[in-house]
Amino acid sequence: SVNLRIARGDNSSFGVDYGDFDEGIGAMLSSARYFLNKDAKWHTRRLSSFMKAELAATDTLKVTPIIYHKADQIVNDTGFSNTVTRNGFPPGTIRYYKQQASRTGIGLDFSYIPIKSLSLLWGVVYESDTTENEDRNYAVKMNNDDNIIGEGTIGSSSYINRMPVFYRKLYSAYGQCIYEFTSEFKGIGGGRYEKDTFNRGEFIPRLGLVWDKKLANERELISKLLWGKSYRALANYERFDVYNLGGLRKQPIDLSATNPERASTFEYQTIYLPDKRVKYDATAWCTRVTDKILEGTEGYTIVNGKNISSMKETTYGAILGTDVQLRQNLLWEINYTYTAGKNGEVHFKNGQMGVPDEITYEKLLQIAPHKINSHVNYSYNENVNMDLGIHFVGERNADPQDRLYGYGTAAHGTAPGYTTVDLHISSKITKVKGLSASFLVSNLLNEKYVQLSRAQSDYVSYYEPQPGRRAMLTLKWMR
Repeated sequence: SVNLRIARGDNSSFGVDYGDFDEGIGAMLSSARYFLNKDAKWHTRRLSSFMKAELAATDTLKVTPIIYHKADQIVNDTGFSNTVTRNGFPPGTIRYYKQQASRTGIGLDFSYIPIKSLSLLWGVVYESDTTENEDRNYAVKMNNDDNIIGEGTIGSSSYINRMPVFYRKLYSAYGQCIYEFTSEFKGIGGGRYEKDTFNRGEFIPRLGLVWDKKLANERELISKLLWGKSYRALANYERFDVYNLGGLRKQPIDLSATNPERASTFEYQTIYLPDKRVKYDATAWCTRVTDKILEGTEGYTIVNGKNISSMKETTYGAILGTDVQLRQNLLWEINYTYTAGKNGEVHFKNGQMGVPDEITYEKLLQIAPHKINSHVNYSYNENVNMDLGIHFVGERNADPQDRLYGYGTAAHGTAPGYTTVDLHISSKITKVKGLSASFLVSNLLNEKYVQLSRAQSDYVSYYEPQPGRRAMLTLKWMR
């Protein structure tokens, strides 16, 4: 990957990023479902650019136009072949993927400080997305489909190529107000309104209160109370039956009866600094999701002609952490995260598929109740920095359908926990002005562990084995 940044001041910059990544396909698709061979791979290329320039209209009003473009490509050598007979197709049957997606956006950002105690921020954004998917899928052509781009046979097996294309336009406006009631107490309020091609408009409010109290002997106590909302609209695979045997679903599901998932989160945080060397941090939070989108009958996300979108789930937890400056150049950080609640394993009170109000959750799925992260950071002579990170993730309840850890496996629905170690070393190269290098080794001890796949299979993200030890060298030059 190559990254270029040109900046003038803090708020005017131009950047270009390019990357080419060739990796195993297991992190993307369920290898247990598709019985992949070892040569299966996922090959992606990414190109993105942005430009923003802060313009001072007056001493108190600043305007920043922003334009950006991002293009992602799944290269057509991505794919796999089965190692066993599947759906009547013999071992060695090839399936490939190809995708091109792009997003272009423009926006205007305004900041205004009419008085010392009041800061205002507002803006507008327009985005246009296009996604083209090509998939060689072995099926029978069942209807006329404008997205069929080719047909043929491999031996006695027929295949069709499909290229569904999705277009989306998004319009959004946002605003934020920060008001200092006193030197120690301030309030934050804001919101964002979004509307796109497939979804009705959604308003996302945010509110917060911050109290920063200076105590005697250089002690400090900070308290934050935050509340906000968010939402998740239907993804393309939920809105369309893209690659099922019948071909592309030409019309979206009845969106008039489908709500996006909506979530409300309360968060309280307290930070205490007894002196300049130590910081204690405690956070408690609770998230309530309504209109949960679930898979329904026939492999679609519909029941009785519409999505199940009145489900509710609740998760809550706490984070405890501390930072200790052991020496001037040696820092130790550690935090513990506890998560609880119910967000999965659907049960119906009447024992069968019923109306949405009859569905209840029984477990916390695919989220570890216990996590610990710790870092030791050492600096030498202001030119060399070394960071050693240790990350612990406890056991997780797997989805009952999980191929490796579901109820029908020896794991009986439990995915194992794991501990990984990362080492990051960075250094300035003093002989060349502005040049620095960093070396990152992830999973230093080559731990074998599993995480959720990045793509869903049958509407479920499965646990998949992750890569072992990885190393990355980065060179950075600034002038």
